[in-house]
Amino acid sequence: MRWALLLPVLTLAGCAKNTFVVEDPKHLVRTATLFLCDSETPLDRSGNTFNVTRRVNCEGDGEIRLIYNDRGPEHCWIGYVTSDAEQHFHFRAERSGCSPVF
Repeated sequence: MRWALLLPVLTLAGCAKNTFVVEDPKHLVRTATLFLCDSETPLDRSGNTFNVTRRVNCEGDGEIRLIYNDRGPEHCWIGYVTSDAEQHFHFRAERSGCSPVF
C-alpha cells in the first residue's frame, strides 16, 4: 500500500519543471517554439514576453526558434538540460539575434 502512494512522487522526481522565457519588448517576433527532447513546444505570448514551463525528460541541448515579423528565424541556444534539475532559461529578442538574460 505504501508503494502505491510513493509511486507518483517517484515518477515526478525524475522530471523537473523547466522555464523558458523570451522577452520581446519591441514586438519583433511573430512566433517562438522550443525544440527539446525530440519534440516541439510553442511558447505562449503574454504582452512583451513568450514563455512556457515544461518537464524535461531527457539529457541534452536544444533551442528556441524565433520567427521574426520581417525576416527569417533566429535561434536561442539552450545549454545542457537534464531531467534531474529544475532550470530557467531567459533570453531577449533583439534585431541582431537572441541574447541570454542573466
